[in-house]
Amino acid sequence: MTAAFLLDTSFLITLADDSRPHHAVARQYYEHALRHGAPLHVSTLALAEFATKQAVTDLPLRSLRVEPFNIQHAIK
Repeated sequence: MTAAFLLDTSFLITLADDSRPHHAVARQYYEHALRHGAPLHVSTLALAEFATKQAVTDLPLRSLRVEPFNIQHAIK
């Protein structure tokens, strides 16, 4: 079974901002996942929250699998 990660808004903020206290740890998790081929999922909802303070293009979007979030997902 391959590990996969669902990244939340807090992780995204910490990964993108090297002045945050746990930036180095977030970077290590991110790089570890990439090295081991673990998919990094992020919801459109987390991206929308991130975008309230910072441009989404500041994130490593090429390595993230963007997952939709709609009313059916909310119901589940």
